[in-house]
Amino acid sequence: MTYDALTAPVPSRMLRTVLRIDSIAGLVSGAGLVAAAPTYADLFGLPVAVAVPVGLFLVALAGFIWFAATRLDAWAVTAVIVTNVYWVLLSAVVLATGAMPLTTAGTVFVVAQAAGVGLLAELQYVGLRRTRR
Repeated sequence: MTYDALTAPVPSRMLRTVLRIDSIAGLVSGAGLVAAAPTYADLFGLPVAVAVPVGLFLVALAGFIWFAATRLDAWAVTAVIVTNVYWVLLSAVVLATGAMPLTTAGTVFVVAQAAGVGLLAELQYVGLRRTRR
């Protein structure tokens, strides 16, 4: 059996870049949530008991996303996309149910970060599709 380099999937440079951006953003956000949880509580109404575990989750997720960017395995990238979609859906649930005592700034923050995460998920999906061709 021969290997035809012309028909092999080519890793999407865009996908790797978007994954790296997602990883760095998650690391910065997560570390910020952990380090400044009381400030986030005051400014956004995000309880410290929520901010710290979410921040730790984001730091761990950032590591996984960086791993996905180095490998570009379809399963890993798909897991990142699914996690990002769940993040957006969970953000919508938090806003719709009033599950947290968010301030106006907190509501704006949740909407903005959900929009950003949704955009990253879309770009990752497009990049994955390009890689599979």
